[in-house]
Amino acid sequence: MRTGTVPIPGRQQLTAKDILHRLQKSKAKCVITDGSVAPAVDSGGPEWQSLKAKLLVSEGHREGWLNFRELLKHAPSDHHCVTTKRQDPMAIYFTSGTTGAPKRTAHSHSSYGIGLTVSGRVCQDFP
Repeated sequence: MRTGTVPIPGRQQLTAKDILHRLQKSKAKCVITDGSVAPAVDSGGPEWQSLKAKLLVSEGHREGWLNFRELLKHAPSDHHCVTTKRQDPMAIYFTSGTTGAPKRTAHSHSSYGIGLTVSGRVCQDFP
């Protein structure tokens, strides 16, 4: 949240088709996952070209993927928070899809209920 990243949580049981649907509907530019889901992402074809980065959270390495642990080792210690507004998306979820294709549901900073409704700023300390 402090970097302006909008997470889209997903279950490990998602298929390549499920992941692609979520990428297309959300316009996500990056996938962050572990080694159990990475093969499904790698099986994607040309319709996955909007994906700019693939980030692997694992001890291992995978061709074409950035390794989260390695990046974290070399990350600078200083950090500047991005400014967000109350209506900006904070997280995107998808419905189960029991009556059709899963539907995108975005939660804004103010709707998420973590005390951001007053200022809409992420870079603030809350008790």
